[in-house]
Amino acid sequence: MDRMKARLTRDQDVRTDAPKAVRDGWVRQHLLGEITKIQLAELLRRRAKAGDIIDHPRAHRLVQMGIAEPADTECAIAANFTDKQITAAQLASEKIEAGNSLPESLAHLNADAPESDETAITGFDGEDDDDDDSPFSRQ
Repeated sequence: MDRMKARLTRDQDVRTDAPKAVRDGWVRQHLLGEITKIQLAELLRRRAKAGDIIDHPRAHRLVQMGIAEPADTECAIAANFTDKQITAAQLASEKIEAGNSLPESLAHLNADAPESDETAITGFDGEDDDDDDSPFSRQ
């Protein structure tokens, strides 16, 4: 799989590019109680800045997710998005990250959502039947 390049359009948490031996050392420190789980998580990720170039065989996925734009021809071809689609993906990604509802262009995806609680589990009355054959019976 050929490598391609995408340029981040906003700051993004990414996995660290530290060598495996260094990462293993951090995990070892955590297991020995020398660093906390939160400290380990911070070490294992880094904050990539808007404008940073991601060089990866699947960089086109970042374009499709709306968090990057193609930085080379290979990425643009693999993403298979028009400029308008890239902009729409970026807007949708920003709204989703901000906790807003789906953009209007995707609102039709919720059109079939049930108004009532049609997804409730049926056939269970909530009472304990003491069914000995059940894997969930109390011992």
